[in-house]
Amino acid sequence: MNRPSLSAAAGVSAFAIATLAWTASATAAEENAGPATAPGEIQLAQALLAIEQLDGLYQVLEPTPVYQRPDYASDTIDQLPGDSAVRVTGRVTGTEWLRIWSNNRVVGYVSANRLRPSSGIPGTIADDTPPPKEPRDLPGRQTAALVTGPGDGAFRDCPACPQMVPLPPGGFTMGSDQGDPTARPARRVEIGYGFAIGRFEVTMAEWAACVADGACSNALEPVDRPEETPVRNVTWNEAQEFVAWLRQVTRRPYRLPSEAEWEYAARAGTASTFWWGETAGAGEADCKSCGGDWNRKQPSPVGRFQPNPFGLHDMNGGVAEWTADCWFDSYQGAAADSKPRDKQDCLQRVLRGGSWKQEASYLASHARHFYDAQVPYSSNGLRVALTLEE
Repeated sequence: MNRPSLSAAAGVSAFAIATLAWTASATAAEENAGPATAPGEIQLAQALLAIEQLDGLYQVLEPTPVYQRPDYASDTIDQLPGDSAVRVTGRVTGTEWLRIWSNNRVVGYVSANRLRPSSGIPGTIADDTPPPKEPRDLPGRQTAALVTGPGDGAFRDCPACPQMVPLPPGGFTMGSDQGDPTARPARRVEIGYGFAIGRFEVTMAEWAACVADGACSNALEPVDRPEETPVRNVTWNEAQEFVAWLRQVTRRPYRLPSEAEWEYAARAGTASTFWWGETAGAGEADCKSCGGDWNRKQPSPVGRFQPNPFGLHDMNGGVAEWTADCWFDSYQGAAADSKPRDKQDCLQRVLRGGSWKQEASYLASHARHFYDAQVPYSSNGLRVALTLEE
């Protein structure tokens, strides 16, 4: 990556200068430590985990550390006592690592050599207890509760930039021949390049930094705890201002995700209506019919619900997220690639993911919606994307 020098900051805002200084100091630290690595490449292999989904009770053979990532060099986040029970939810393909829910409600990784499958053994997790839906607060996090898991290779390109998660190339079936008629016909889509997408929806704090820098025109009303509140009531055109600001500050190709990229990220290797299954209930997403601690006036804080297998939060529910695509009322004639569909003088743009104000059907990973590009709406927000390779 070509990093901007401080000399290039002449005539730009104080925030941009501070960002360039932060980038320069990061470069210096990397040079002192060894060969420089672009942020988007940091631990990329660790972020691109192929997880074989499992769901079973295992016996812990001896006291066992739980690691934040499937790597003995990563942080230890919990300890499993010997002769206890633990629920295994996946295996990192081709490795000895198992993904588990610990008894302290933490997602982590342990060596398969320390566990063995079992049934009905004594322990604090019963055979019929589903994985917990409510994440616990992690030490040191001052915003919304966040559960660790896949996606721990996330990075930021500047102090006020969104946290990004690298995703691998891959293919998936986009749309559905059931339900939403605009999501038909279902078709196979291939994404032949690596890209990153926001771990969370863009927050009010990140939006405020763009406003303070003079790049975003919509100075929204301030809120309590802006660092965990998803930005909303922004138009598609204003979302374009935000990604243009990120490009200027970072010198990297930030943009809105295409509709295909968004669905690929939301599904995270699954083919069900939602990444966790066919129905949405309390503790799974924020929507009008999902139950739980629903607030009709505002969405839940970002990171409130469990991440999907890619490590992304709130892809279903929260705020509806703008994509780069122009609205078409079906996939008839759509290409098999992941490029945005567009047309001249497009007035309506696609939103994905549904919102906290809508019923669960609007949250389905394949469900599509649209709104006028120049008109704000109280539940419309955004998540950003970044091309890593082509």
